[in-house]
Amino acid sequence: MVLRPIERAVRRAGIGIARRLLASKPLAPEAVDLAVLQRIVVVRQDRRLGNLVLLTSLLLGLRRAAPRAAITVVAPHGFAPILESHPAVDRIIPLDHRRMLRRPWEMAAWRESLRAIQPELAVDASPVHSASFLNGLITWGSGAAWRLGYDREDAAGFLNLRVQSGAPAHESVLLHDLLRYLHPDLPPAPPPRIETPVSDLALAARAYRRWGSGEERPVVGLHPGGRRRKRWPIERFEAVAGLLAARGVMVIVFSGPAEFELIEAMAPPGPRRVYAPPTDIRGLRALVSGLDAFVSGDCGPMHLAAALGVPCVAIFRLGDHARYGPLGRGHRVLHRPEGEVEPEEVVEAVIDVLEARSPHERLSVGELSMGEPSSRGRERHPTSGVAPAGRSSSPGMSESRR
Repeated sequence: MVLRPIERAVRRAGIGIARRLLASKPLAPEAVDLAVLQRIVVVRQDRRLGNLVLLTSLLLGLRRAAPRAAITVVAPHGFAPILESHPAVDRIIPLDHRRMLRRPWEMAAWRESLRAIQPELAVDASPVHSASFLNGLITWGSGAAWRLGYDREDAAGFLNLRVQSGAPAHESVLLHDLLRYLHPDLPPAPPPRIETPVSDLALAARAYRRWGSGEERPVVGLHPGGRRRKRWPIERFEAVAGLLAARGVMVIVFSGPAEFELIEAMAPPGPRRVYAPPTDIRGLRALVSGLDAFVSGDCGPMHLAAALGVPCVAIFRLGDHARYGPLGRGHRVLHRPEGEVEPEEVVEAVIDVLEARSPHERLSVGELSMGEPSSRGRERHPTSGVAPAGRSSSPGMSESRR
């Protein structure tokens, strides 16, 4: 927390300096032909998982518009592995923010590794509504002749291809549509997409077998996280977990360091409830890949689940679901402008999602262990294990939450 005021002060000072010293003359978009570019850098280094997942729509659009280019992504080191195996990423350059603040003399060597790529185009993939000084500085520092991004307060100092914001749209579409400035005929933005390597799926299979996941009942992930006002009350997540277990659904509760204290208020593990142990981003990606559905508020793991092709029941306390809700088939977004969404509504939405799934849409534990390669279009088992309302089972103790 001490570092945040320092970061804000550096940002304010840096934007002022950039305006005076680095101002770039705008270039005409016609000067850039994406189809012939060989080296592109995309910069999205902020420390939020969801933002990196939403970036993949832009990456997929770049791969389509610039098929010859090697695409490098500058990403936060903690979440950068989420882009491993992605079909639109050739190289990842991780950025450790805390290390750079504590050891700023290393920034010069890091910048040289970026410039060694010799990118022709660099894309500042900051959101349209929020300028990022560091994103802009890295984009400028890449040495790229063309530097693309949205036209915001810091843009003149770092970018020479500055895009005016258009009509409101989903965040992933807004990022993707930066490319329309250079390629107006680009097809519609694809939904965000994340791939799970085969080796990680095999590791996840062992965990599912250990937790007692079988072919006869669906498995639903639940994540109680969320930033500030976006977080749904933990008591309601607990009610959802209990109601789903009573209907024959196996519930796996996921959490990160920010949620460890929250889940202490939840019931202990039992035959139909497992608390996933702490894991890195690769482990989270693999475990989520094997779920039938995912329940959460507006948080990074929700975006990850949707991009993996797992149907989400997303609870939005704020009215921004048109911009940040899950995209793709089979998702449900719940929002009540006049008050809280009730646990029973969430449970019914989950059951609807499970019953709507094809028998070929969930990867079984046995198939997981065989290492089926894709997180989309895999053979999945049917959800016939969902019990009607009112059927319950006796709770029991199992292994600890950790």
